[in-house]
Amino acid sequence: MESEVRRGAGVESISLKWQAARTHELAQSTSIQFRAKRKAIAHFRAIA
Repeated sequence: MESEVRRGAGVESISLKWQAARTHELAQSTSIQFRAKRKAIAHFRAIA
């Protein structure tokens, strides 16, 4: 019974770690896209 509880906690912490990594990844990709978009807008303004 006790090992069952411990296993559940381990799985939960793994999924939490995975979620945190995923969130971090998403945040990084959105900031990269945001920067690229801003660069493109500045570029178009320079042309126009």
